[in-house]
Amino acid sequence: MYKVVIVDDEPIIAFGIQFMIERYCPECRVAAIGTDGEDGFRKIRENRPDIVITDICMPETDGLELIGKLKEEDCPAHFIILSGYSDFNYARRAVSLGVEDYITKPVEEDELTEVIGRVCRKIDSERLSRRNDALMNEKLREYTLREVLSGGGLEREQKLCLLDNIGFPLSDASYCCLLIGKREDFSGQEGIREKLQRLTDTYLDFCRDSFLLMNVQQSSCILLVLDEHAKLSALNNRLEMYRYALMELTEKELSIGCSLIHVRADELTEAFEEARCAYNYRMLHESASVIYYEGISGVETQLERIDPELVHSLEEAVDSMDELRCRRALDALFFELEKIPNISLEQVRLLSLNILLTGIRKIPFVQFQINEYLGRNLFSLEGISKFESMEQLKNWILNVLKSMNELMLQEPAGERKDLISEIKSYIRNHFTEDISLKDISERFYINSSYFSTLFKKKTGQTYQNYLISLRISLARKLLGETDLRLYEICEMVGYRDINHFNRIFERETGKKPGEFRRSAQEGQ
Repeated sequence: MYKVVIVDDEPIIAFGIQFMIERYCPECRVAAIGTDGEDGFRKIRENRPDIVITDICMPETDGLELIGKLKEEDCPAHFIILSGYSDFNYARRAVSLGVEDYITKPVEEDELTEVIGRVCRKIDSERLSRRNDALMNEKLREYTLREVLSGGGLEREQKLCLLDNIGFPLSDASYCCLLIGKREDFSGQEGIREKLQRLTDTYLDFCRDSFLLMNVQQSSCILLVLDEHAKLSALNNRLEMYRYALMELTEKELSIGCSLIHVRADELTEAFEEARCAYNYRMLHESASVIYYEGISGVETQLERIDPELVHSLEEAVDSMDELRCRRALDALFFELEKIPNISLEQVRLLSLNILLTGIRKIPFVQFQINEYLGRNLFSLEGISKFESMEQLKNWILNVLKSMNELMLQEPAGERKDLISEIKSYIRNHFTEDISLKDISERFYINSSYFSTLFKKKTGQTYQNYLISLRISLARKLLGETDLRLYEICEMVGYRDINHFNRIFERETGKKPGEFRRSAQEGQ
């Protein structure tokens, strides 16, 4: 519907226009009638109409003066002038004020409906444009927040600049990050985002603002903007009530990971990592709860005392699916744990879980299936709290890693064949791009070492040789059939370094690209 206000000092004309609008323009509703310029000004401010139809010649304040006053207040209404005067000066001034149209009395119903229809279409276009702009701004805001949360290699000033561009509050505030569940916890319900936002607004209404991101690294995240001197203690009761409301909404047991409170907006990356770390420790609790990073940060400090090279060795052992190397890496890690003074069994449990998550984080296949697989087919991670010795914990981690490898290796042969066919098809369609073994592994959720072995077994050649053969085959065709320059062909077949391309081409064909082109031309 479009609200209309009519302003005319002749009641019979005003009511006549109202009658025609209500009869011939059903999409419009006359909200009020002003009897002169001043009365019209008040009623327009009260009703905030979409369209104003006003007479020009009225006592005290005429129609053009009325429009001028409204424009000074940034009134968004569209104006139609109504007058018995056909003087060009009036029309010219009306146009300068942004008037949509100029209708002379007596008003004909066809002319009135045509003008109103034209104005309504313009209003529709503006509304659509505003909605699109709002959607674009929302997407830009969400993209920016995701970039800042992930870090993205951004410096402090870059983060602040990005946040400022989306109107994120940067001063006189503090910030806290919540992780409230995995992506699948909030799937399957229509309008779940809107429902979740309403719950956030209701239970966390003490916050100055909140920003909901539904899928950040497979989790649902909320950024809270708090008063400058806010304390974590003020969140406790509210977060627990909020968690219960979320469980009623999703019909699932949910935990919330809560970061420390930060006083600088550029520390949102750190806040997200703290919330993620706290959320991961939900697996050690007998029941769902709110987990504060503040309560586990001491354990994180203990982990920092372990040589990062030991963790890196475990990552490499996991990546290569080498059980013996995994055992040796775990032995070395636990030997370091035993040297930490006054470490408690609970801390060892927490550190063990952290080691496990760190060790498997680079396996895309595991990242894709870890929640369902570990939860349903392997062990309950809650069971880690029952282990009472380092040897038990070490064996548990080793069994987890071993079982994951077995899961990948036990995939049915038919499915593996289809996967390789799918990957070969993808390579054929994208071999002119800069695609690496890592890109393929991440795209198809498969361990890189496992993929290399399987690809050679199924195709008889390595992934790298297969990629080179496709590129060189196209290069031969372009050299023999086109006049393209050598650097152009180099880029078209997926190479960025022409010297590297020359070496590969000569190795594969026995000729340098220039020699090959001359031979092809002589043969023709």
